Amino acid sequence: MTNMPACASNNGMSSQENTAQQMVSDPTLVHVLVRFLSGCSTNGTSQHSSQVGPTATQAMHEFLSRLQVHLSSTCPQMFSEFLLKLMHILSTERGPFQSGQGPLDAQVKLLEFTLEQNFEVVSVATISSVIESITFLVHHYITCSDKVVSRSGSDSSVGARACFGGLFANIIRPGDAKAVCGETTRDQLMFDLLKLVNLLVQLPLSGDREFSGRLPPAGSGAADSSVSDEEKVCGSKESVAGGSAFSQGPPAGVADLVLANQQIMSQILSALGQCNSSAMAMIIGETNHRK
Repeated sequence: MTNMPACASNNGMSSQENTAQQMVSDPTLVHVLVRFLSGCSTNGTSQHSSQVGPTATQAMHEFLSRLQVHLSSTCPQMFSEFLLKLMHILSTERGPFQSGQGPLDAQVKLLEFTLEQNFEVVSVATISSVIESITFLVHHYITCSDKVVSRSGSDSSVGARACFGGLFANIIRPGDAKAVCGETTRDQLMFDLLKLVNLLVQLPLSGDREFSGRLPPAGSGAADSSVSDEEKVCGSKESVAGGSAFSQGPPAGVADLVLANQQIMSQILSALGQCNSSAMAMIIGETNHRK
């Protein structure tokens, strides 16, 4: 993982914007959020409740939204990098996502908020780390299930974790069917993590392949792989001159880097081979198609 990026200049920045930058740059904030999302109390003990309730989750959402707003005009990619760093810590091996620790409602709320963000001009090293940790987590979640089978999502006779169909409940379960236990919520967590991977692999690369590029506007042509020097300074401690914006063939993307990563691809293919669920083929197959 890369160090938290710093913006090029504080000139003309309001006190709130400056404070937001300092908070996001301070590793203490990540530590506090990880403790909350891991279910750790102030005295360091683990809280085993799977829910913290709507008041706490909404407070977390509003806090992150305010940070985003204050950084949106000065260095939006700084906030994106911060979120991805948090995702990496939570989804890494033996982290709260894998160990099943922490409030699931708050974790899902965080992921839903993350899926709304723009990850253009973000360090490729950070993006790759997040994709690698999520694919390992989902692979572990699937392959460690007692038995992975394809079933109707409305069938409540089996645990969701023992049925891969439950992992993609948003696709095959009726919209008015609500989760009645934490297990299904954990399926939702895994589903949203896969959605994040699908989002990240669609990103193009900058000319020097050190940052994600800009996605093309809807209905337009190829993605813009050019990244300004100012944006690079905001996304990294160093500004590296990019390559030519014009190249033969389609521009390189994050998917190309993932495709070349043997460990990630083997985990995706192994997970795919564990299940006959058509929902799984649709989501993970879509990931492979983008690669």
